[in-house]
Amino acid sequence: MVSFVKAGAPIALIGPGGIGKTSIGLAVLEDDSIKEKFGPNRRFIRCDQVQSYGHFFSRLSKVTGAEIDDALDMAALRPFLSSVQILLILDNVEKILDPYQPEAAALYPVIEELARIKTMSLVITTRISTVPTTCRQVEVPALSMASTREVFYNIYATQERLPEIDSLFRKLDGHPLSITLLATVATQNRWDHLRLLQEWSRRSISLLQTHHTPGLSATIEVSLSSPTFTSLGSVARDILDLIGFFPQGVNEGEVEWLFPTVPNIRNFIDAFCVLSLTHRNRSFVTMLAPLRQYLEQGCPCSLLPRARQQYLARIREIAHSVGRNRVRPQQMQWLASEGVNIDFLLSLHMELFPTSVEVLRVCRDFANIAQFPTCRISSRNLLTTPGPSRLQHPLLTITCITRVKGQYEAWEGDLDVARTLLGAALRSEVLGDLERAISQAEEALTRFAHLKDIHFRALCHCSLARLLIRGGSFAEAVKTVRRAMDLYTDMGDAFDIFERHPLLVDILEEAQPG
Repeated sequence: MVSFVKAGAPIALIGPGGIGKTSIGLAVLEDDSIKEKFGPNRRFIRCDQVQSYGHFFSRLSKVTGAEIDDALDMAALRPFLSSVQILLILDNVEKILDPYQPEAAALYPVIEELARIKTMSLVITTRISTVPTTCRQVEVPALSMASTREVFYNIYATQERLPEIDSLFRKLDGHPLSITLLATVATQNRWDHLRLLQEWSRRSISLLQTHHTPGLSATIEVSLSSPTFTSLGSVARDILDLIGFFPQGVNEGEVEWLFPTVPNIRNFIDAFCVLSLTHRNRSFVTMLAPLRQYLEQGCPCSLLPRARQQYLARIREIAHSVGRNRVRPQQMQWLASEGVNIDFLLSLHMELFPTSVEVLRVCRDFANIAQFPTCRISSRNLLTTPGPSRLQHPLLTITCITRVKGQYEAWEGDLDVARTLLGAALRSEVLGDLERAISQAEEALTRFAHLKDIHFRALCHCSLARLLIRGGSFAEAVKTVRRAMDLYTDMGDAFDIFERHPLLVDILEEAQPG
């Protein structure tokens, strides 16, 4: 940075709030070689305090030393600014350059001209990337783990080092402001490491504020209240919430699949990246962990139920393809690339619906997928490795399924017993005991026969139909799945009817050769 400034190259430091842009600018101002080159002509203007076009020129005239009282445009200041070597740092330029700010169109060419003045070294800090092309854009990165430790322990002075604190650092994603606030809160409250960990587990991101500063929430809200963000409408917050919900973010190549109800979804993604609310990481659009955790504290995301359904439906589709030995490379590549998201989604699903047959069913589907050697897909598949390579998702294992089954067995009553039997049937299928699985599903269906819970009766029919086809009983499978579709029709559940059609078609296809 110092070498660029000394060479006179105009620089735009870009990044989300709290990433350290202002700190870098102030450090440059105090660098010894910069002091030597510019002397007293090192100037700093906070643009978030600028109130209007005229106010900007008034501040520029006063701070640079031009002292022209009636400076209303660049014409009045140009002679002075072109006559002295000056370093000018404009902090928080997003306040005046936000495309939806009323006077942004007038101020943009002013910043552009300042960048072209040969006697001036211009540095601007901003959250938005819509800066003049005359400025060299520099993305401010998050801190490495080593730098995170250094920042934290420079404030929280102690010789003790606990490995558990590193796990807390990882939850802050190298975000300098969050790390600084955490160290400050721990120091001011005289907490030891263990108390700090306890408070984090209890309060999490709300911990990051002190008695004298508004904390992380105020920094994030600046971006969420920016004109560009608010111009996107109320749905923008829901979209951002859903991106933040997934640990990996969302695959940019599949945003239309994930957001089927949002027209021009890519425009929203681009706007979030322009605002530094999100960033691109290979094919995914994601965000820093502190922002994710802050968004989690808000209202529930209205798009989440549909997104969860989309993921579970795709897992079910792939599991069915595995059962028919018709897996496409793209399907397995999706599972591999979305591994962290899928595990997180299932974990949350189990917490929200601990006694749901649907959870066990997803476990079963993925356990079947995990037993499928990727080398059977294609010799050119990127996932293929020598030997029986398999996908590994730690949450989606037989151990997990066994734990869920234990919850079923704790239930009482006819409905609970029926659910237990259905859960046991799915587990038996995963363990490879197909005959026992069919027997348990048939017994569950008997239990369901006189119950009023039509949805579970239909689910039991579908599960049994799928087991029957695996066992070669095609005629019985067709009757069973058709009965399930009749039940869904009685309930008026069009979505479930639509979902079961492929199962019926597949059963009929399998039955054709016989």
